[in-house]
Amino acid sequence: MKKQVLIGICLLTTGLAFGQSTLQTHQVSIPANLSLRIGSVAPATVTCGNDTVLYPLAKATAASLYTLVGNGGGAFGEGFAQYYEAPQNITIYGVEFFGRGKNNTVSVNVRIYTVNPADSTPAVQLGTVPVSLTVTTASLAAMTRYAVFTTPINVSGPYAVVVEGLAAGNDTFQLATNANGDGAGERLSSVRVLSTAWLNNQDAFGADFDFLAHPIVSYSIASSFITSGTLCEGNPVAFTSTSSPILNSRFYSQAAFYGVTDASYTYNFGDASTPLNQENPAHVYANAGVYNVMLTDSMFAWTVTCTDAATSSTTIDEPPMAAFTLSATTVDVGDTVQFQNTSTGNSTSCLIDFGDGSPVVTSCADTSHQYVVAGTYTVTLTTTNQCGSDSYTQTVTVNTITGVDAAWNENNISVFPNPAQDHITVIIPKGNAVAVAGIYNVAGEIVLQMNLTNPVNEISTANLSAGIYFLKVTDGNHTAVKRIDIVK
Repeated sequence: MKKQVLIGICLLTTGLAFGQSTLQTHQVSIPANLSLRIGSVAPATVTCGNDTVLYPLAKATAASLYTLVGNGGGAFGEGFAQYYEAPQNITIYGVEFFGRGKNNTVSVNVRIYTVNPADSTPAVQLGTVPVSLTVTTASLAAMTRYAVFTTPINVSGPYAVVVEGLAAGNDTFQLATNANGDGAGERLSSVRVLSTAWLNNQDAFGADFDFLAHPIVSYSIASSFITSGTLCEGNPVAFTSTSSPILNSRFYSQAAFYGVTDASYTYNFGDASTPLNQENPAHVYANAGVYNVMLTDSMFAWTVTCTDAATSSTTIDEPPMAAFTLSATTVDVGDTVQFQNTSTGNSTSCLIDFGDGSPVVTSCADTSHQYVVAGTYTVTLTTTNQCGSDSYTQTVTVNTITGVDAAWNENNISVFPNPAQDHITVIIPKGNAVAVAGIYNVAGEIVLQMNLTNPVNEISTANLSAGIYFLKVTDGNHTAVKRIDIVK
């Protein structure tokens, strides 16, 4: 079934001055294949093209014919220009427009220009192709013309589609525009006068309409997005599209033109939720896990539709739950305890405090620790991620080694000065056999060892770094341990 759409065409015959115009009204039909091209679908691809950009036609409530005269007489109305933005790289293959010779066949040049940003008028010519306009009826169907550039033109900024009379000609031709007022105050159309001057129609003459000139273009779309916020279960995660900017251009995207840009963006969040059409949504994940999020971009262009998709893994955390196991919770002095981290949740930092004054371990890895002083100690693990922190404790009892008698308890072993700098003096009970002294760091590693052959013994600590150490004295049958602090 063919669709007929009737719009009024105003025949505007322009003389040498714009104020000398006469107005006639006609009814003509737009062919069904023209009007129905809006919304048609082509196979999806990341390269969109070739699309005929029907932005001025989509704005039309009616159409007019604008009469121009070639350059021969230096008259007003020698060429018409229509502005388009280019939010990214665009390739222009040709132009669709609607024109006719008023009295005879007329040759015109169809061109692409850069534009002056101040008034959207043409600046530098980028390419040209000649087209003949025959005398025909005043209907868009009969007046449809195509210009194809021998070499496609690449643009990355605003440009103008231009139809100009020949420099040496003075023939009259007519081009179709949308109705006065359909320009929506955007100042997109210009006319060339006096051979070289381009004037913006709205600024110069108060004429608010667009030239129905439609570039035939291609461009690429690339889907991408970023996440932000605290990626935790129960918290909103923000998704922000960083996809190709042309998706948001009212010139090229029907969704943007009709104010439904969100329709171009479809997020599948990788959980059981319904896909969402929104450019920059927020989503709450009920459970921790790794989710494959897909953004599908649909470019609803004027004569084609194309799509692209991007997938990224998003890790949603839960607050950690601290836990660990110890190889033993009752040990003797000098024994080493194995520590195994069994926390759940994605911990980003951990603090392990063995409770005996030794430095806190800042790692989540399994480790070990030697206790060199008898006592009862609380081992604490604190684990943290972006969603919170948690702590867990266990108690370790360190017993004095069986066989330590009264003469060899810690109270009868003297160490001074303590804290020490470059030496310590160790006094042991008289009348004992040769004893062995070992100095251990907090990791349980022996850093210094010597025989004690006298009741009073001096030991150099000049090569030890500042920190906490433990002196262990034994004669093979008896053992005593003293803490020493080295300062520098």
